[in-house]
Amino acid sequence: MADNSALLEDFETFKENFCQAIRDENIEIQLGMTKKLSMLAEHLGEELTRTELVPFLNDYVDLHSEVLLNLSEQLKGFVRLVGGYEYSQPVLDILRKLCHTDENVVRDRTVETLRTIAGELDPEQTEKLLIPLLEDLINEDWFTSKSSAAAIIPIIYSKVKDEYKESILQSFQLLARDEVPLVRKAAALYLLDLIPTVEKDVVVKELAPLFYDIAKDNSAFVQLHTIRIGISLCKSIEEESCKEDIFKTLEEFVENPSWKMRQVLALNIADIQETVQDPRFRGRTLALYQKLAKDSEVEVRMMAVKMLVKYCQHLKSSYENNAGENNFEWVFVESIVPLLNLLVIDPSVDVKMALATNIFALKSVVDKNGFVSNIMPLVGIILEEDNAICVKAALLEHLNELPDDVDLAASLPSIRDVIRTLIVYSQSHWRTRRGLLVTFMHLTRFASKDYFAKNLEIFYATLLNDPVFAVRRTAPLILPLLARLYGVQWTAKEVLPYFANFRKDNRYLYRYNLLFAVNELVNPSLFSRRPFTKLKDSSTPKLLYKCKCLANKLNRRLEEALYKDILACNIDDYRNDDIKLYAEDSFATLQTYSNEDIYPIENENSYTPELISILLRELMDLIVHLFYDNIVNVQKMSIFTLNKIKQLAQDVNEELEDPSVVEAMGSLTEEDRVGIEKDVELEINERVFDSDDDSTLIEKALSVEESLNTSLQSAVSDADSKANSGKSLMNTLSEKVEQEIARCDDDKMAGDDETPAIVEKKVVEDKPSDDAIVSSDEANKENVEVKSVVEVSKKEDKPVDLIDEIVKNDEAAMEVLPDLISPNCVSVEKSVENNP
Repeated sequence: MADNSALLEDFETFKENFCQAIRDENIEIQLGMTKKLSMLAEHLGEELTRTELVPFLNDYVDLHSEVLLNLSEQLKGFVRLVGGYEYSQPVLDILRKLCHTDENVVRDRTVETLRTIAGELDPEQTEKLLIPLLEDLINEDWFTSKSSAAAIIPIIYSKVKDEYKESILQSFQLLARDEVPLVRKAAALYLLDLIPTVEKDVVVKELAPLFYDIAKDNSAFVQLHTIRIGISLCKSIEEESCKEDIFKTLEEFVENPSWKMRQVLALNIADIQETVQDPRFRGRTLALYQKLAKDSEVEVRMMAVKMLVKYCQHLKSSYENNAGENNFEWVFVESIVPLLNLLVIDPSVDVKMALATNIFALKSVVDKNGFVSNIMPLVGIILEEDNAICVKAALLEHLNELPDDVDLAASLPSIRDVIRTLIVYSQSHWRTRRGLLVTFMHLTRFASKDYFAKNLEIFYATLLNDPVFAVRRTAPLILPLLARLYGVQWTAKEVLPYFANFRKDNRYLYRYNLLFAVNELVNPSLFSRRPFTKLKDSSTPKLLYKCKCLANKLNRRLEEALYKDILACNIDDYRNDDIKLYAEDSFATLQTYSNEDIYPIENENSYTPELISILLRELMDLIVHLFYDNIVNVQKMSIFTLNKIKQLAQDVNEELEDPSVVEAMGSLTEEDRVGIEKDVELEINERVFDSDDDSTLIEKALSVEESLNTSLQSAVSDADSKANSGKSLMNTLSEKVEQEIARCDDDKMAGDDETPAIVEKKVVEDKPSDDAIVSSDEANKENVEVKSVVEVSKKEDKPVDLIDEIVKNDEAAMEVLPDLISPNCVSVEKSVENNP
């Protein structure tokens, strides 16, 4: 009794707090207490839960919808907590009340709870507990209870004995023909769950008529379920005549005036083909697809394109399953390819984007010759025609789906032009630029390292200088992949100078780039975190000994006083820096290229020894340079990076001490060892790029800037030419603007005091104040950009005001003005930012 008294006191405290939260309308407290109901019931025990807690909850089923949502979830486990199914009636009474709630999400969660409870009942318990509940819900006047009844009928029907099934089906038929559309919608939705549980002869007799009623329903949101119901019926019945009638009904929807209905038909066209494998339906299904792909509504065509690959796969399967009729290739060329030729020039950007996303996946239904002759020309059209940026970007993002045996060399020049266009025209779409990193890795399957260095490297360098932090932060991800594919030496010579150039950048967030690059090389994010146990797999003792020599030199370097002082700081501020926050979906795509390890020593260009060599020759000195940076966060990042290098050295040393590795190196002669040591000494004294002499680095940086400026000028020129053609008003406007700009330039040359003066103020000076030091975590999460602040003195007759004056009272000018003021034009602020 004493124990019960204490428990009752606890419960009274709970009731008092809960009621007070209701009076105060404090939803957070109510929600928190509701989530702990199961814990409270466990604490109270079965008897007090039955006699105290459940009756209390029964009185409070009119709370906030979010609280009721969690109450429904908690009640899933209350059957056990009240002592079993013989005591579960009060719990079911609460759920019945919740089925009356107007909020859809609460009713759906309640129905889910009831279905969970019903799934654990035997037939006798189902008949005793749930049949009365079902009858009560059906006999209610409100649509909410009837909709809930329709939802639980399938699970109850599958559990009860035969004598109850007929009455349950009759009840369901009444719900499917209810005068309230929302009840009919619920019945149509859960008819999909009921069909598989009903005997096949009963399906034809009792449920097939409901399909035709739903197909003719005057409410569109009820009728939308017809397609899926028809597919489900065709799977369950065997009578060919019934299948024919159902298919005819489905065919009629291709002419339905509602585009949403036709869109649902396009969404399910592949499932229709899969369900009706009979050859006599094959041609009719193909005709349906052709009509949907040529539909007048963009949404319908777009859905048809999205289902293209899946439909073709099922169409091919239907031919393969019928011996002697396997002429799918001919059907594809004669019926599908003409559709693709129309879709690739569709006026809708959304349709072409859907096609660009799915076109490479057609490799699963055609052979190499068919792909090259029928699909690759369409790829060329997408790349070379005047398509929207997003269409070309979508194609490039899916280059990894291109068959391995298809040569893309002929399309590489077009792809290069597309990349240039994407960088130039995506000023407001930074995710498009970040997606190019994925494209670069796709292209490495077809492009040699010489082609990459000559044609793609410059664009990669442009992304390193991107104004958006997420793009710059993601760019180093592909460095280990490039190093594995093209070699560490090539990467160090061709790519790392761009990163090294940032060490003296005035913008401290850009100085991070070099440290991000070193971190990725030392500890690649794309490769799984597993112990460093790869050196012992090598059977090349000379390479192992070379690795040991390099590791020893790295250890001695780290033992120097300068590095020991830095490492003593042991900063962990960046340990939880998650690259996935910035790379997003690109991370998973790039990770598909990291299925092979990069650490094993297999040849002279193996990753591990070459990386240690580059660290000793170039990167360690650069890290020390950044340790003396004026910004504290850059100093911390350099310490963190150096600790990563130390960890790499420890892992390599531990691996080199493995008995199998020691045994392998023991086979070397003293002459071999001396020769390797001399080679290593010569190697680490040979610089890859001179980090002390900035001439090479500046030349690289200028080449990036020159390339981008050329692209920008070309883009502006193209935009102006397009805007000027056929528009005499645009010609007049352009001439006046150019004259005004020229006059301003002449005034500036003459030293006119009235000319706009551009004054650049650096946010981060040589000795920044505390306010100027932004924490790295905050900068990373917020994508904070430290930009130059440009102040332009106002002048009444500047060109923009001239444009305003011209077009102020001229509607025709307003129509063409956006073409002149294009997003490709570079603002004064942007120019100053990129050239501090």
